Amino acid sequence: MKVKSLLFTIIILIGVIIYQWLNKPNVKSQMENVPLKETCDSLFGNKREIDEMHYPEGFIPTEFLYPKEGLITNYRTAIKIAESVWLEKFGKTIYKEKPFNALLVADSLWIITGSLPENTVGGSLYMEIGKKDGKIYKSIHEK
Repeated sequence: MKVKSLLFTIIILIGVIIYQWLNKPNVKSQMENVPLKETCDSLFGNKREIDEMHYPEGFIPTEFLYPKEGLITNYRTAIKIAESVWLEKFGKTIYKEKPFNALLVADSLWIITGSLPENTVGGSLYMEIGKKDGKIYKSIHEK
């Protein structure tokens, strides 16, 4: 008797779940013809245009994305980033220029270079990475 009761309860629950799933509102179709401003107003609960928003003096809205010390805080991280980009771009030949060197310039820009083997003429790997945001400004293999 308990098994039949439990089975009946499970069947009812499955039926309710399927009914709810089939009858959920289609958000995409409701939002297709709604202008962007109305969408923003409904999401953020205010009627001001984004351009009208006022921030405290000196506040930059994107500042909260990066820690004060920056994203790339040490030479090991800078080298790992450079190595992964170079590996994708130039292949395994980059390992001929190990060890890689990293230098922090003006507490804002990492310069990472490859090392040439002794008695070798030519250029080496070179990359510039922003300390604050991790942006790669330059990635080349000098000739």
